[in-house]
Amino acid sequence: LLLFFPEQIAGSLELFRQRLQPLMLHTVSRLQEDLGADQQQCIASGSPKERVELCVDVAHMRPYFPTHRVYTRELVSQGKPAPDLFWYAAADMGYTPDECLVIEDSSSGIRAAQAAGMEVLGFLGGGHTNADWYVQEIMDFGIPVVHTEEEVYEYIRNRIVEPVPSSSSVSSVSAQE
Repeated sequence: LLLFFPEQIAGSLELFRQRLQPLMLHTVSRLQEDLGADQQQCIASGSPKERVELCVDVAHMRPYFPTHRVYTRELVSQGKPAPDLFWYAAADMGYTPDECLVIEDSSSGIRAAQAAGMEVLGFLGGGHTNADWYVQEIMDFGIPVVHTEEEVYEYIRNRIVEPVPSSSSVSSVSAQE
């Protein structure tokens, strides 16, 4: 269980304002342009809402993730690795779990998405995912894994253009745990 204390969150917000680098902005914007409103995207994060909302703003992703498409652990009684947050986000957006694709960069998020019955794509492109032990932990899930923003885009694009059973309509991008 990951606990955040108010003083830790308050202290980290300024650091996020100063150092956060946009990640996935190009992918998210291209998907919106290519696929239009039919491709709904959301964020379902185990991080506190204040932190996630700040990250969305600093990364210039607000046009793609308005506040009502940002789901955080405060909305459910059990956070990741429980599936509750992913179920909540999917239901709120009008989808069933088998219609969702989760892009996830943490083991607890992968466990949550799998428990929710959602397809999961592991993402190892963030700075926090470079350690060998972290890469191995994600690889051990046996899910498809990508390392770049372009690979994420191609994976999603291929799933939508040439869908297979349980095609993906919701893309959930999770902030670092």
